Amino acid sequence: MPAPCHGLRVIDFTQSYPGALATMVLADAGAEVIKVERPGGDPTRRHYAWVMWHRGKQSVVLDLKTPEGAAQGKALATTADVVIESFRPGVAERLGVGYAALAKGNPGLVYCGISGFGAKGPWAKLKGYEHLVQAISGRFDGYYGVAEKDGPLYAAQPLGSYAAAMLAVQGMLAALRVRRRTGEGQRVDVSLLQAITCYDLNQFVAWQILERMGTPVRRGYTGPVPPYMTVRTKDGYWLQMANLTPNLLWNFLHQIGLEEMLSDPRFATMPTFKNPEDEIAALRMIWPKMLHKTRDEWMRIFMENDIAGEPFRTTQEGLLHDQAVHNGNVIEREDPRVGRTKQLGVIGKLSATPLTPGKPAPNAGEHTRAVLEGPAGMRHMPQGGKGKLPNHPLEGVTVLELASYIATPFATALLADMGARVIKIEPLTGDLYRTSFPRMGKTLQGKEAIALDLKEPRAQEIMHKLIAKADILLHNYRPGVPERLGIGYETARKINPRLIYVYAGAYGSNGPHMTRAGFHPIAGAITGGPRLELGPLYPDPKQPMTLAEIEKTAEMLRRSNEPNPDPVTALATTAAVMLALYARETTGEGQYVELSMLGGNLYAHADDAVWYAGKPERAQPDAGLNGVRALYRMYRAKEDGWVFVACETEQEWRAFAGAAGLAQLTEDARFHAAAARAQHDAALVEAVAKAMTARTAEEWQARMASHDAPCVAVSPQDMGKLYNTAAWLKDAGYWVETSHPSLGGSYWRYGPAVQFSKTPGTAGPMNYLGEHTRPVLRELGYSEGQIGEMAQAGMIVCHEAAKGLQ
Repeated sequence: MPAPCHGLRVIDFTQSYPGALATMVLADAGAEVIKVERPGGDPTRRHYAWVMWHRGKQSVVLDLKTPEGAAQGKALATTADVVIESFRPGVAERLGVGYAALAKGNPGLVYCGISGFGAKGPWAKLKGYEHLVQAISGRFDGYYGVAEKDGPLYAAQPLGSYAAAMLAVQGMLAALRVRRRTGEGQRVDVSLLQAITCYDLNQFVAWQILERMGTPVRRGYTGPVPPYMTVRTKDGYWLQMANLTPNLLWNFLHQIGLEEMLSDPRFATMPTFKNPEDEIAALRMIWPKMLHKTRDEWMRIFMENDIAGEPFRTTQEGLLHDQAVHNGNVIEREDPRVGRTKQLGVIGKLSATPLTPGKPAPNAGEHTRAVLEGPAGMRHMPQGGKGKLPNHPLEGVTVLELASYIATPFATALLADMGARVIKIEPLTGDLYRTSFPRMGKTLQGKEAIALDLKEPRAQEIMHKLIAKADILLHNYRPGVPERLGIGYETARKINPRLIYVYAGAYGSNGPHMTRAGFHPIAGAITGGPRLELGPLYPDPKQPMTLAEIEKTAEMLRRSNEPNPDPVTALATTAAVMLALYARETTGEGQYVELSMLGGNLYAHADDAVWYAGKPERAQPDAGLNGVRALYRMYRAKEDGWVFVACETEQEWRAFAGAAGLAQLTEDARFHAAAARAQHDAALVEAVAKAMTARTAEEWQARMASHDAPCVAVSPQDMGKLYNTAAWLKDAGYWVETSHPSLGGSYWRYGPAVQFSKTPGTAGPMNYLGEHTRPVLRELGYSEGQIGEMAQAGMIVCHEAAKGLQ
């Protein structure tokens, strides 16, 4: 069967990383992607990863600022199924390629806009660069405590851009599904500011709960300390551990020769601890033991004995991980300009409609004549059905979730936000994330919750009835478990051939690491997030360390590996699910879908997950974790505030310098051009730092905005508090009111991260364990007597019997 997006035409007007990555996914999925570039080439071509980002696309050069170019761009859009752009609000309209103008000639058009700060609110006109968004949103506060600094810390990984790309893919496919049924297109909007809320797993709700209680929220990432410990080996390398469950942690202690800890009353509740003193006591027993063997010796033991641990790698080293190569997460391709490359494979494996990377990235304008003058330029306008518009994009889609912790459950939460009915099937004791973080489960919201003991035949019978009615099933069990529970793919496919069956595990369903456990720090360590975040602060393995230095460094490394790998995986999973769901619209058939935390997190490093001879090195943060260069970093302002400067072009440098009172520096030979500025970066840092102390951060932001210069105030609070207190974000749909008894009634939660003009998303509440067991079973035909009998026999849990497990 053809690829999921075969037959779709996408006109790509974007000029930034999120758009490039989103359309790369669509091109891999078979779409005809026509990249519209300005004269001189798209700005993304200045980035060394462009050879990967633009694979499989055609390139057309148009000057949209001229009447002829605007007319050609508009004409192209009339033949498109999808248009995607990344202009600031109002720019597309001025260029004649705004949604309203294009939809008049193409009512079935799906039009996706990716912006930095959205179309509404006081920040809408700001430059939409990644770290301006991170700075102003409070995202930097997530790294509080990583290093000793009297001020915020730079969050190096471009996670807002990655999230926006994945959300754009999801939104476009959801809107295309609606169009296929109704014939109507619509506008889809994604902003980096809203996309970045995906990484706040509990702070938004935590602020509300703890402020009611009068209890302060802890800043920065803490996490379960001993299970997520970092350890130094005999040869000076560092390992990230993630033995979060009791059996994993006990096995780890046995293998390192610390069985006595299991009988020590201080550690009786491991992997959780009753007080911090016991936590540090456990760590101080473990750290010396890990110095007895080398990195490779420990990894052999971990592989043979089901212990969750991996060395810290750079992204370039992550491309060489044997499981990533086995999975096809990394592939080799020849490029006519740079030669042999290693680059990302496709985002997920779809068994019936596989994705395939297309031809090498084109040269700028390579296809201009062929597209504008050839038969492809006269392509007919897209058509669709005549059905009624649904209330929500995924209305009528039923999803079964059999997953725990964060990554896969958050993927189904994203589907729920687009209107899918998600039924979460939990064990009788509940999802372990529910029991660890009661009342703060972002991964639980918008779902119906039922509890079954799937080891019981009658509970498996219930599952089979659910499968018969479902559209999608997602699980994150380790290989072999679904078959033992009677819900393996072959069984499910026989029950429902239209079912999309998704496995989203840690490493993959086969290969050298297939049976190993993995939690978010493992994926982070493999793919390079902590190494990027710490830059020059990452410890040199050749440098000797005392135990006191090991203790301090271990805490720095642990905090640097914050929880983003879970939502990163969820975003990739949801994109792959939407590709399979759209494919079913054309084929009528279900299929098996697979992806992993490993693969998803390599995608989150798509700015560096490419290799070729002569590839430039990735920009590293400075030793103060302020940023990467003089014109892309933080500075202290007056009254202890901080600003972030992000000048990417000569025009922006001149605008910033003029607003900052540094106009004379633009004529200084040391700073006049980019190459000279790079050679004299330290001197430019000194000059800008001095200038920034003249005003407060808020004063600088207002002044810079009036000069259209890219500089914003760094938020002094974390994302949770900012989004709780900025009222305009509510009006823009960034947070919405809902209600559930577990949170004391009414509370606020983040709104759906993708906005649809005609079929908006929905924002459901939390749930109790087993809250919907009874109504779901009644829907399947079970009587009250049968339900009561199964509850009495311990095969199911209904909410009224789940006290203490809520």
